[in-house]
Amino acid sequence: MLVLVLPAALPGTISAQALTQRSEQSELNPIQIENALPGTTDWKLSNPASGQISGYPSQESVRPGQSISFSVRTKAATFEASIYRIGWYGGAGGRLMLPESSMPGHNWPTPSPDPKTGLLVCQWPASFSVMIPDDWLSGMYLVKLTNAKGYQAYIPFTVVESTPTSPLLMIDTITTSEAYNWFGSRSLYGDTHYPKAGPSFDHRAVMVSFQRPFAQNFGAGWFLSWEIHTVRWLEEEGYYVSYANDLDVNNDPSILLGRKGIIIAGHDEYWSLAMRNAMDAAVASGVSMANLAANSGYWQIRLAPVGSNPDGIEICYKNFNRDPVHKSEPKLATVMWRSPQVHRPESELFGAMYEDYEGQVHPFPWVVSDPTNWVFAKTGLVAGSQISGLVGVEEDAVLGGYPRPKGVHILSKSPVLSSTHQHRLSNSTVYEAPSGAIVFDAGTFDWGYGLDDLSQPGWYYNPARHDPSPAIQQITANILNRFLNGPPST
Repeated sequence: MLVLVLPAALPGTISAQALTQRSEQSELNPIQIENALPGTTDWKLSNPASGQISGYPSQESVRPGQSISFSVRTKAATFEASIYRIGWYGGAGGRLMLPESSMPGHNWPTPSPDPKTGLLVCQWPASFSVMIPDDWLSGMYLVKLTNAKGYQAYIPFTVVESTPTSPLLMIDTITTSEAYNWFGSRSLYGDTHYPKAGPSFDHRAVMVSFQRPFAQNFGAGWFLSWEIHTVRWLEEEGYYVSYANDLDVNNDPSILLGRKGIIIAGHDEYWSLAMRNAMDAAVASGVSMANLAANSGYWQIRLAPVGSNPDGIEICYKNFNRDPVHKSEPKLATVMWRSPQVHRPESELFGAMYEDYEGQVHPFPWVVSDPTNWVFAKTGLVAGSQISGLVGVEEDAVLGGYPRPKGVHILSKSPVLSSTHQHRLSNSTVYEAPSGAIVFDAGTFDWGYGLDDLSQPGWYYNPARHDPSPAIQQITANILNRFLNGPPST
């Protein structure tokens, strides 16, 4: 295994001490200072082909001062790896943190899934490791792999703050990326060996491993489909935000506490009991939440160890009687949170909850219903105002028969056509918890497309919009500024 060492100086590299000094002297926060450093578009893939090269990290997140390893398979004799932090950087979108280095390639085999559970765990040796320097700011990072034949792919990971400091924390939805990951043929949704939906679902995995590459977006998981747009906008606007993922919340719920706000973007469907308890506790303690997403916290999962990784396996049977714990620990059964056996519908936290996906017809316009609410300040929107290309691929609504917090305000009523061709109304909502926390639910995967319209050929779920929406940007700013500063003085 090769140990990659950061050069003594990269263009724009500054020490953690210098970062703090600059922040104190200029009154700029670390995100503003970081994004003033030289950026590059070289993080983008020019010849993506994950079938030719792919890889996975030893863990999904790491802190400065810790080491992370990467296992890489390639059909070429050698490959190169470079690491980028993803942000705004003047619109370039990334900053080179570790330049490329040539390493020997190996065409490691893909193991067969377990015939009973569908579990597939790759045992590829580590190709290289990196000790994360102290001056690497918390963020979303991409390893760009390029083999000797020019084929490219990604490995994503998150750098988490050593000490929780930032007022805003964005959660990378890693458990949902893994649930949909069909690398090796099986995901929690099906088996790619079966072309028809019914048989494919019947042969789905009930356990999936993080110890394998992502099939989506050339190894990047769902990050490039939804989250990157929110990351770019947050850092362009200079919000002091740091990053963690679902597994970090599971393992250290205190990471949410003491913040001004938590941000979820896109698609965060799979939550463990520890995650749900942590989110509920954070809001109860006064931490606000912006669910710039839909279908969040829908399935309960359990996590199990693989090798030295304490949470390397994600378990979700999606069937109460099939889950081995259904008799001994029924509340831990991996079914919907709203199911009678668990009885903790997501509406109790978000106000709204998952209604449906939109099939082949999407997205739909987002339609304003209550323009008098404070979230619409400075937007100029009126009742009936429409913002195109925003409600998709899945959507939330305020559904009858399920509990929700007092004082939930319905902000939008957007007509949509469901997967079964039924006409329904999707809702965005906001409420203030007894703790003073503000909870906003966008009710759509595609909210980030109103913030930023970055797209690349080959990405799954590219933006339907051709440009960001100033109104959605203003609404999001109103929400985050309320988190940070409280209600405006009158």
